[in-house]
Amino acid sequence: MNLDIGTLIIAILGSSVITAFLTLLFTRRKTAAETEGIKAKAASDEVDTIRKRSDLLEKMQDENVDLYTRNTELEKAKVDNVRTIEILTARLAARDQQLETLNTQMNRLAKLAEQAPITEILRSQLESVNKIADELQKMLVEKEKTLQELSQTNRDLEMRKVPKS
Repeated sequence: MNLDIGTLIIAILGSSVITAFLTLLFTRRKTAAETEGIKAKAASDEVDTIRKRSDLLEKMQDENVDLYTRNTELEKAKVDNVRTIEILTARLAARDQQLETLNTQMNRLAKLAEQAPITEILRSQLESVNKIADELQKMLVEKEKTLQELSQTNRDLEMRKVPKS
């Protein structure tokens, strides 16, 4: 039996259990230090991530304020442009009425010129009316250009309109 106990003791001493136990004793501090290092790095990464997220949120808030300010400015410009369009439209309507009145007068003068003998006074009046008619033609061309410009301005305003979110 002594032989069996001796063999058992030698087997235990020669086995890897003792080696593993000794390795555990010697590497325990190193493993604990590595674990603490990994935990510290993870905490540092988490702090960096939180800081980056905070910076991003602050940047987005600044952009939102800028966009709100720009939107307000565009709304003011739109209101001003709408008012300008209304004023110009009213002026064009008044010119249209003036043109209509002058055309009526010109037609009357033309009829009178056909019915009565033409004198020098009537000829000078007719020339004046023709000059007025020429001016009216120019005004009509100007009116058309203005209407095209108003139309283009409206299209530009629609294109620049910022969608509300």
